[in-house]
Amino acid sequence: MSQNTLFFWGNNQHNLLSPNPSKTFHRPQRLPLSHDLIDISASEKHINFISQDGTLWAFGLNLDGRLGIGSKPDFKSSITNPVKVKLPARAVRVKCGFSHVCALLNNDELYAWGLGDYGALGTGEFKSRGTPGKVLVKGRITSFSCGAMHSGFADSEGSIFTCGSN
Repeated sequence: MSQNTLFFWGNNQHNLLSPNPSKTFHRPQRLPLSHDLIDISASEKHINFISQDGTLWAFGLNLDGRLGIGSKPDFKSSITNPVKVKLPARAVRVKCGFSHVCALLNNDELYAWGLGDYGALGTGEFKSRGTPGKVLVKGRITSFSCGAMHSGFADSEGSIFTCGSN
């Protein structure tokens, strides 16, 4: 199997898996991609993956800006073909929360976008972002995770940081 084949299954409510939203896939299906993947993360309504050249791609429902492609005109539309997310450096890891995304870049910076209620993005704002914003964590991030309305980060000094809803 090559690294540019994605397997999918499950509910297709937001046309992530095929153009037929009423179709449910009970067995893994192949989705050929034109990119070799180094990382992938999925949530209920959106999928992000990183191609070998460090480009971050997104598709799915852009509700609250969770695709990172801006808020107009497609802030609430469903994007069925992967689109590039603009970042200031190459992406190396990506994690999807329920309604937001975090990406670690090769310059050790962490960026977040999507639903920002309760400060879940860690950008110092309490609002949604349709484009990536830098997470305000000092130190080199070694691990991170996104939840429903919160995020967690660990740095190379062993410190843990959290933000968002308790």
